[in-house]
Parts: sequence; structure tokens; C-alpha cells
Amino acid sequence: MEPLPTLLGRLLGENLLGVVVYGSSSRREDFTPLSDYNIAVIVREKPPVEERALIMEELGPDVSLLFLTLDELNQLIRDGEFIAHEIVRGRLIYGGEEVASALSVKPPLTDRSLSYLSRHALVCYSISIQNYLSGRPHNALNYAYKSLRSAARFVAAREAKVLLSDDEVISFLAPRGDVARVYLKVREARFRGMRVAELLPMLSEVSRAVASLLEVRLPEASRVVEILSREYVLVADIKAVEEEGRVELVAVGVDRNGNTRKARISP
Repeated sequence: MEPLPTLLGRLLGENLLGVVVYGSSSRREDFTPLSDYNIAVIVREKPPVEERALIMEELGPDVSLLFLTLDELNQLIRDGEFIAHEIVRGRLIYGGEEVASALSVKPPLTDRSLSYLSRHALVCYSISIQNYLSGRPHNALNYAYKSLRSAARFVAAREAKVLLSDDEVISFLAPRGDVARVYLKVREARFRGMRVAELLPMLSEVSRAVASLLEVRLPEASRVVEILSREYVLVADIKAVEEEGRVELVAVGVDRNGNTRKARISP
């Protein structure tokens, strides 16, 4: 396979300034069969949507590209967006001094960081349930892991700590006993796999752990699945809506009478 910087250089030409591998794909110890490759592509000018789509198609579904101009990267870093923390601590595999200099700046932890992490934890939880109901157990497991990881990162960020690697998360959660046990269990399943029959109980454990970390009331996974499986033949979308520490899952799908309708599941 053509090396990534070479391939992107061929496709983008002089527009390419830098290539950064970030997320679990930049940490060998965290990379699992369920991981994808997260790549930040730093460019002089943002390519048209059509060009970006063609590049992503050529790289395949396991590669997730984030196109950023240098100004956009610097703005993310200044704003303390959590993805900026990921990119800065990623691996620069191609780029000159200008990109390296931008990546040398440590992003702050801000309200935007906290807001993103709490939202991301809830979004990933709802996506996990949707994948379970759609018969995609590996995706359900992966998003449950992401949900719990973001919840842990949220708590750490409130203490002015940035957690990226699994080792950092595990060390931070160690005093929290049961939550740490659930995280280790989910992490192990991502590496070694698990039986489908074990998945729903694990998702329920994750929902309780996420609720504990975020200090919210959250519908437990087994109850959500029971309600939606009983009433719907197809669930098209699930969204988590939080208000004053209470999270409601709003599902849209086709019921057993063939009607499209919405269900609200409260804690």
C-alpha cells in the first residue's frame, strides 16, 4: 500500500502542509481490531467537498480524515477543543516547521472541552444502543467504550487533567472501583471479542458507569432495548437529550403497525 503522506501528497499536491495521526491509531497499545485510523490533514486551503469525498473513498472506510487549514488548527488549539488535545499529542508523520510549531502549543482546558466531552459521552451511548438494536454488536461495543471513555475524560477535565491513553484513563479511574472494573472489562472485549449474549448486560453496566461519572440520571440499556424491541420493528435514530441532570432518550422508528413514530424513554 502506498504510504499515507505519499498518497495524500499525490492527491493534494502543494496544498498539503502536514499529516497527523491521532487517537488510538497513534498509540499502539490502544489500537484494537475495532479501531479506525484518525488522520488530521493540514492544508493551505480546504479542498472542495467533492475532492475530499474522493480522497476519503480512495483511503477506504477504516480511515477517518479531518481536513484543517493551519488557521483552523490554531483556532481549535486556542479554544481548547478536545480534539485539539488529541491532535497535539498525536504523531506528525509529515509536515514542516510551520505545522510542528503549531502542534507545540498546549491547548487549554475550557468550558468547550467539558461541554464536548459530556455531550460525546451521551451521544456515543445512544449510538451504542442503536447499533445493538440494528444487529451490529461490534459497533455497539465500540461506542459503549467511547461513551465511558469520554465520561471519564470529562471528570478528569474538571480536575484540569487531560486523559488520552487507556493507561491514563485506567489509572484515573482506579479509585472509583466498580467504574474502573467496567472500563477494563469493555477494553478487554474490544481486544479479544465477546459473545453476543454478554453484550447487553455489559451495555447496562456501561450506562450505570456513565451516569455515575456524569452525575446524571440515564435510562439503563437493558430497559431501553426491552421497550424499543417490544414496540418497534425498526429504530432509525436515537438521541440523548439532557436537562437538569436527567437524560431522556428520544427514538424514532417504525412501529409494529408500520407507522413512523417517536418514543421518549426516561430514566
